[in-house]
Amino acid sequence: PRTGFTVRLVDGNGQVLNTQKSVEPDDKGVGEIPSDAYAGVSLSAVGLDTDGSIGIFTDIRAVTGSRVFRPYSIASQDFAPAWRGDRQQLRIDFQSRTSYVSVDVAGAETGAYARLEIYSSAGVLLDRVTTGPLNNGQSAKLELGRTSADVAYAIVKGHMGTSILIDDLSYGPNATTKIDSQGRYAFPNILPGTYNVQIVLPTLGYTLTSPQSGIQSVTTIATQASTHVDFGVHYNGSPWTNDILASDVNHDGSVTPLDALLVINQLNLSGSMSLDGSGLSTSPFIDVSNDRMLTPLDALQVINYLNLNGIGGEGELAAPGVGAGAASSGGAMTADGESSIEPVWDRYVAEVGPLIANQDFIERLEMPRWTEPIPCNCPYCASFG
Repeated sequence: PRTGFTVRLVDGNGQVLNTQKSVEPDDKGVGEIPSDAYAGVSLSAVGLDTDGSIGIFTDIRAVTGSRVFRPYSIASQDFAPAWRGDRQQLRIDFQSRTSYVSVDVAGAETGAYARLEIYSSAGVLLDRVTTGPLNNGQSAKLELGRTSADVAYAIVKGHMGTSILIDDLSYGPNATTKIDSQGRYAFPNILPGTYNVQIVLPTLGYTLTSPQSGIQSVTTIATQASTHVDFGVHYNGSPWTNDILASDVNHDGSVTPLDALLVINQLNLSGSMSLDGSGLSTSPFIDVSNDRMLTPLDALQVINYLNLNGIGGEGELAAPGVGAGAASSGGAMTADGESSIEPVWDRYVAEVGPLIANQDFIERLEMPRWTEPIPCNCPYCASFG
């Protein structure tokens, strides 16, 4: 499992670099604010109907928190409820040029479009991005990045004369990222220089193998990506997993509906949870998916196993369809080899259902009558693809 791995840029003491700054309206009080209210940037309203003033006000449509930025309208002699087209636009001037800008916006009317533009110090448009149509209150994040720190200011506005809300904005590259399902990660828009790249393991059960410190030093240069900054990590497995046969939860040598029941009962008691620090005994082996988590996926994998292999007898799994007249997973085979068995799923519901107190779960079991495995995208199920 790779989910939960974090990679970050740190200083010599292992502290995350402060490369990204935030401008959040919820950090200030309600009312008009000076243009230099936030360190590192200057905020102003520009356009045909504003005197440049900006205020912070409460709005139930705020994207984060409860407050948004609003422009002053000369026509209404008050702060406008939204930023409208060319009449009111937000300009953000950066004290030091940056390589990345993002802003959270929302529609202030149905069919609104929000646009973010970034400019050089000479007023040259470097890039822009526009949302699709937004409903009233529907939010979106606009972001633009560069390979060099040449962004001097940014403009946020409603496109095509539409009205939008503007919430928090960020500038500067993010020093923290997540590893994807393929083990890849990236730090876009960081400036050339030497960085300490650190991997952070998500939970217990992992061991760093290379480098053991978990930190690598890498030097980046302009216009060229640094690749193969790799880390070696070993997954030690879950002590709540049966290493011999994962679906054999009670470790009796066979897989039966009782194994699924043991997982379901624990889910009913505790819900989905991390098993690390839970205090639960490692037996029964309820972590069928071997990820140190208890989730419905664990029960699902037992059920899939039963559908694929049949309900086992004492000591070993029954082999469905082995010869004419052989005992099978759901009933019997006729002498001519034709199957007259009931689906394994029906037997599972019939045997396990009465023992489960959660009737909503039983209804979900009974609604579809699956005769094929339920795909859960785990390596075990994928092998039967």
